Amino acid sequence: MTVRESADAVLAAFARSDLDAVKRLCAEDVVVFGTDVEEVWHDRRALAGALDAMRELDLRVRWLEYPAVGEDWVAGPAEFTLGDGSTLAVRVSMVFDGARLVHAHYSVAVG
Repeated sequence: MTVRESADAVLAAFARSDLDAVKRLCAEDVVVFGTDVEEVWHDRRALAGALDAMRELDLRVRWLEYPAVGEDWVAGPAEFTLGDGSTLAVRVSMVFDGARLVHAHYSVAVG
């Protein structure tokens, strides 16, 4: 799996709250920063718990443009669509160790 394919899989797994995929795709000590102040997870177990709680949001996600891709990282703009049809544009960066995510950061541009 290429780093871009891994990033696509992680992006989709987080949106769908696919905990089996999260277990397969994320390192046990993964660190993820979400879009809200309190959204910081320092391991896969905490991340999975948060994603499970977000399942009711019925999220879909897509890259807004082709992301930048390095040897072990991917970064680019994406858009989440909620079950009610509203959208949230975010900036996403992911770092991988092999095929496993070790760090991700989601942010919302303000201003």
